[in-house]
Amino acid sequence: MQVRARDMQPRRLCRAPRGQARARRPGRVAAAPRIRARHCRAKIGGAADPATWRAVNYAVHLALVNDFMKPTIDEVDELLSLGVNVTVYNGQLDVICSVIGAEAWVEKLKWDGLRSFLSLPRLPLYCGPTKATKAFVRSYRNLHFYWILGAGHLVPVDQPCIALGMIGSITQSPAS
Repeated sequence: MQVRARDMQPRRLCRAPRGQARARRPGRVAAAPRIRARHCRAKIGGAADPATWRAVNYAVHLALVNDFMKPTIDEVDELLSLGVNVTVYNGQLDVICSVIGAEAWVEKLKWDGLRSFLSLPRLPLYCGPTKATKAFVRSYRNLHFYWILGAGHLVPVDQPCIALGMIGSITQSPAS
């Protein structure tokens, strides 16, 4: 079956087959029930039985437990030495991954540009019509560190305008 781009829109892709009633609240598109519907899962190659979403999936956690909380300073050093762009960002209010902790491991890098990076000032970032500082960034060569003010662990939720600009900058997208 050939799928056209217009057919990939969720409303078209997961329409109920003719004759089947569709349960929908007026004015709302219920994406999750559509994806759980057997005919929709078949179109997108999903499993026969839908999985139940859980905030924590212990099977996944156990499969990844050996990769959890490992230091990656050596890997980041290697990436930097190869010229790969590395971006580190933290929400100022993040209680899971603290800004102080991120700054501390960056200061442990053995990268040849670290001294120059640390000597540069943090530049303020603004977003939207206000003149208030929303974030700071420090960049040198291929290392970029963002301090996102007023954001916790979910930076894109807490500071969407700054997050979009940061992602645009990372991907060199016109969105920045």
